[in-house]
Amino acid sequence: MAIVVELFYSGAWQDISAFVDDRAPISITRGRHDEGTSVDPSSCTLTLNNRDGRFSPRNPTSPLYGLIGRNTPLRVTKDSSIRFSGEVSAWPQAWEVAGKDVWTEVQAAGILRRLGQGQASKDATFRQWLLANTSPARYWPLTGSTPLAGEESSSGRKFFAPNKSTAQLGWGQGGLGDYLESGLQITTTGPGVPAGPGNLSCLNVDASTLTARVCTDFVFRSENLTGSTFSFSFADFGSYPAYVPQWDLEFRADGVNDDIQVKLTITDYTVPSSSTSALGDSGPLTALYDGELHHVRLSVDSNSSTDNTWNVFVDGVNVATGIDAGNFVPGSIAQVGLAYVPGTDSGTLSFGHLAFYLDTPPNLANSVLAAQAFLGETAGNRISRVCAGNGIAFTSTGTLSDTTAMGAQAASGTIISLIQEAAAADLGLLYEPRDSLGLAYLTRKSLYNQAAGATLDYSAKMLGAVPDVIDDDQGVHNDVTVSNAGGGSAEAILTTGPLSTQAPPSGINTYGTSVSVSLQTDGPLPDIAAWLLHLGTIDEARYPSVHVDMINPAVAAILTALKAMDVGDRLVLQNLPTFLPPGDVNLLALGYSETITQFAWGLDFNCIPESPYEVAKFSAAVAGTDRFDAENSTLAATMTTTATSVSVASAANTQIWTTVAGEFPFDIIVAGERMTVTNITGAASPQTFTVTRSVNGIVKSHSSAEVVRLFKTPRFGL
Repeated sequence: MAIVVELFYSGAWQDISAFVDDRAPISITRGRHDEGTSVDPSSCTLTLNNRDGRFSPRNPTSPLYGLIGRNTPLRVTKDSSIRFSGEVSAWPQAWEVAGKDVWTEVQAAGILRRLGQGQASKDATFRQWLLANTSPARYWPLTGSTPLAGEESSSGRKFFAPNKSTAQLGWGQGGLGDYLESGLQITTTGPGVPAGPGNLSCLNVDASTLTARVCTDFVFRSENLTGSTFSFSFADFGSYPAYVPQWDLEFRADGVNDDIQVKLTITDYTVPSSSTSALGDSGPLTALYDGELHHVRLSVDSNSSTDNTWNVFVDGVNVATGIDAGNFVPGSIAQVGLAYVPGTDSGTLSFGHLAFYLDTPPNLANSVLAAQAFLGETAGNRISRVCAGNGIAFTSTGTLSDTTAMGAQAASGTIISLIQEAAAADLGLLYEPRDSLGLAYLTRKSLYNQAAGATLDYSAKMLGAVPDVIDDDQGVHNDVTVSNAGGGSAEAILTTGPLSTQAPPSGINTYGTSVSVSLQTDGPLPDIAAWLLHLGTIDEARYPSVHVDMINPAVAAILTALKAMDVGDRLVLQNLPTFLPPGDVNLLALGYSETITQFAWGLDFNCIPESPYEVAKFSAAVAGTDRFDAENSTLAATMTTTATSVSVASAANTQIWTTVAGEFPFDIIVAGERMTVTNITGAASPQTFTVTRSVNGIVKSHSSAEVVRLFKTPRFGL
């Protein structure tokens, strides 16, 4: 049985299989070790013969000196199947007293071990995201405590300074949200604030020669601006002095217009003279008053030597557009400014992250999403983005855009905390792939209604050991409260049934749990609470560990399927002993441990019941599809072991069972016996069922009042 162990150094994978010592097996763990909510780092331990000292990283006489060390990539392959990919985290040295036997007990782990050290995400703030994902010609975060502090410039520092300022200027004090950091705060009216208009400008911007487009983005948040007017402008000095166009975005919070107006002023400094034209406006905008953060983009595109198309976007929505004929051909942006006229109330404007782009601006939707701290980004897309932004290989199963909408990304979050927060919101499975160093994600919906990854027949001796079968209260939660970070909460309680909060024997008493998630809105909280309640009240025995001997001839026919079994796959056990409940046992593999030697190969799957993920698919009058269960139905008479006709009563004011011929057959369960219903008659309760008995091998008589339910109870997916 071929075992290949490799280290990656000198730019390639190097085979070190000849040095693998079989005094101890190669041991691998992947996925979750138990039913906890957090994924564990993958691990691999193996022993290497180190008699020549080559696997001692600090040994200067080793042929591998300087080539191996902490986090050297390691890969293990068994029978052409990659079983582990990770990084060597430790090279512990060991030897016997005489020094004739020297070995290294290599310890390797997946990327989660390293990320768990608390590494911050490279896009932990909006400024980091912008500089990493866009290429502005000029960028002023305006987050510093002085006009100069923290400014970015590709060729020299160009900073804002007041020309005529009567306002209170709070550098780095403008509240834009945790993710964006604080920007410039302008307070125009209030105690200690001089009266009158004012302005700030940045001169000698030198934003290079423009060809066809100039685009500028910024964010703002305003409060109590009644009567106030703010304007943002930029001037093109490419044709100075005879022709200097200046574009203005004027925020008219004057109680009359309450809009954004676009103006163009042409100045001829040789005369001097100037003329101003109002090109258009947005119409009333609540963004000027609502105290929320907003993203603004102004773009001017040169269609020809005379015509220019301009557009204003607020939070990605085009609020104003037009064509200006004959006034502006992009040249060189040399001056950027902010001006203000105070109103009657105490007003503040927080302003920041001003960026200029030439010709090819960044994707608008992405910029808006980032400015809003990725509020509303789906969990799957957040995991993918964080991984991409931090150089982590990522694979996924399921549609990432069809996952839970997330809340705002936390400021300065670590890589692993951001990823785990997203996985917790969607309730999918995060894990490390075995064939590469990186992360993988199974969306919650990708776990629904899976085909079996492998099927083990107990009667054919496919199991390597008697499986653990445990009927206990591990993982039981019948009272679930889910809270949204910074928002509301919802509670779901199971009040009836064998796992309900009732006292025994009607229930099991209360098993409460509280979960916190980060969601865009509180709307999904009740559904998430109900889903977690559903997961916590599955009335089945647990099969936490299933062992398979991979060299057992009985599994030879399904060896390929077993080697392919991975985290989140469905595992089916068939033909278990008759003293266990009849029927197949469907399990979900959360992870596994693996031992490999030259003569043995074993897999131990860590499992939970798979049935919670068998969600309903409804169809109109099609036999074999899922259907709604009856409510409070019971036997209206006794049944012998051979009776094929039975009277079933439905509770008052509940729906009776179907009598439509096309909806048969379907299966019911009565006190553990599975029956197939082939016909029902009766327009009122009680009704007469015609059944085929003992479908699951259970032969028994039944008493009146025993509960009648569908064999497969339909469950709604989240």
